[in-house]
Amino acid sequence: MKSSIIADKEKIDIIEKDKPVSDGHKVVIKVAYAGVCGSDLHYWHYGDTWSKGWIMGHEFTGYVEDPGDRTDLKKGDRVLCMPSKACLECEFCKEGRTNCCEAPLTNAIGIGTPGGFAEYVMVRSHLPQKLEDNVPLIDATLVEPCAVGLAGASKAEVKEKDSILIVGGGIIGLMNAMWAKKMGAKNVVLVESGDNRIAFAKQCDFIDTVIDAKNEDCLEQLLKVNGGEMYDIVFECVGIKATLNGYIDVIKSGGKLMLLGVPNEEIPFRFNPIVVRNISVIPSHAWTFEEFKETLKELTEGKLNLKQFVSDIKDFEEIQSVFENLASGDTKDIKVLLKVFGE
Repeated sequence: MKSSIIADKEKIDIIEKDKPVSDGHKVVIKVAYAGVCGSDLHYWHYGDTWSKGWIMGHEFTGYVEDPGDRTDLKKGDRVLCMPSKACLECEFCKEGRTNCCEAPLTNAIGIGTPGGFAEYVMVRSHLPQKLEDNVPLIDATLVEPCAVGLAGASKAEVKEKDSILIVGGGIIGLMNAMWAKKMGAKNVVLVESGDNRIAFAKQCDFIDTVIDAKNEDCLEQLLKVNGGEMYDIVFECVGIKATLNGYIDVIKSGGKLMLLGVPNEEIPFRFNPIVVRNISVIPSHAWTFEEFKETLKELTEGKLNLKQFVSDIKDFEEIQSVFENLASGDTKDIKVLLKVFGE
């Protein structure tokens, strides 16, 4: 089979590998589409060190090739993979907090375990989620990042009449904005510095206002579009010093700062205003099984429009150029899918 592999720093090769064979328990999936995540770009960048040799890809859909021990699946069934490393045995897993499981990265699809940037992939049998006939594979491929948004908005306990500021117009910021509006937030504002992302966000009907972070009076504009008031909840979806510290001053006393951006290095943090003004700092990483399945349920019931986030679909063999474009800093893409076998 054809498989991608991180060959070196910012270099992916397509190679021939043996097709995975089920051990009688695990499920083999013939990959249809795989989404490129920001974390994949990070792994690609460090391809000459710790990520060398990885087969990435944790957002993917496909067809059952071998159902393993899943008696409810058969060859050809359309499935979405739930890419969790959860062990299912620890206290967190037993409590349903699967995103807190401390299982090693060797359990993680697309990291320690081969992922969906290949023609076939083998996964633990509880991970494939069977798709109803009305759910397109393309849409379902975006369930994973959408579930990240649901987890963040749920953990923030967004309620009606809340004012929400989303920092960062990438896919995670957009998904958090969408869920916040679905939960009844009265005002959802997004701040972003990239012109292409600003243009895209302005087209989204779940975002009330988009502010350019490059404006010198950015903070004043943010207050103005919220009726002169500070925000109940700020979602930080970038993970760099400027965004982590730059919007604390527009959070209400007693408000919340949600951390969804994952920094690549240690970042100094402005603790003084956080402590003095009793602002809750709440991290949100990944999702629980329940949140992932709830996202898929919403999609199945026609309550989510995920195809709107798909900027482009590229052939699997173009994976290196796709990564180069996404890392260029001048891309118009929000979410790019790789077509492996397709529909």
